[in-house]
Amino acid sequence: MFPMSSIHEKTYLPVWPDIRVLDALRWGDYQSVADALPQASTYERAGIDRLLMIINDLTEIGLRGPRRVLDIGCNSGLFSLGLGLLDYHVTGIDDNVAAQSQGWYPEQPLSLAERGRLDLQLADRVVFEKVDATTFLDRPQPPFDVCLLLSVVHQWFEGYASTTLGAKPQATIERTLRRIATLTGSVLYFEGPEHETDARKLTLPLPSWFVAAGLFSRVTPLGVSATALGDLRTLYRLSL
Repeated sequence: MFPMSSIHEKTYLPVWPDIRVLDALRWGDYQSVADALPQASTYERAGIDRLLMIINDLTEIGLRGPRRVLDIGCNSGLFSLGLGLLDYHVTGIDDNVAAQSQGWYPEQPLSLAERGRLDLQLADRVVFEKVDATTFLDRPQPPFDVCLLLSVVHQWFEGYASTTLGAKPQATIERTLRRIATLTGSVLYFEGPEHETDARKLTLPLPSWFVAAGLFSRVTPLGVSATALGDLRTLYRLSL
């Protein structure tokens, strides 16, 4: 279990600070999860809300574990670990640039993710790699049944936390997104800003961009969650 003091309440992609809550997912004990939500910070609440939406949707569309999942920008591993507990085989990738730009973390997010992987005994189902998404995707990869792209793409345009760290040329962004689509065997879960002030300055690839580019054929909104600053973001499922 992560010590409560080891994780700052403001994580970029939220992590739940108590492994017992994630472990409740293993046994389908959603009442325990619900009981803990009122105590969560807004960052943590947004993360667990999105995770539950994804778990519910995967069940409804029949993509139960074991399936191969790629978690792009996995941060501290909330989504990777949660899905690993449900028998999915997950590869989580992150370059830790978000943590470097924000200075919010007492330790590197992937270090927290790796600790969670060991504490939850998920070494046979979850792997984490410190690597830039474009670098990882440019290497030969087998297809993944499910890809997660949550709160990531808009940072590639402007850099993390209003810095230039992590920013990519638009041509590289589009090549990376096309590669993600190529590797997605069934569904991509996408979330990012659509109506926020900073987003209006950018040409962001919203879900409709993927359809217009011929990469996916259908976009399904699954629900809305709030960021710590109160911005509402929609989680989408993109299907082939």
